[in-house]
Amino acid sequence: HIVLNVGEPFGDPRIPIHNIAIDDLAKAGFKLPFKDNSVGWLRMMDSLQLVPSNCVIGLMEEIYRVLIPGGWLSTAV
Repeated sequence: HIVLNVGEPFGDPRIPIHNIAIDDLAKAGFKLPFKDNSVGWLRMMDSLQLVPSNCVIGLMEEIYRVLIPGGWLSTAV
């Protein structure tokens, strides 16, 4: 499954991680470029507070859409 990081680049050479900058996500209308149920872990550290308040619910719906059943969302602001 995909490991997705939103915000500042993060990585471990042993784990394939897709990094998406919050600015690029905003340009895409906060739509995640992944299929339904395809992300096993989504990490958002110090980036959720940058999402406009009127877009937060839509982004949370997107996160729910792409996470696999039992997938993980890690976030901190």
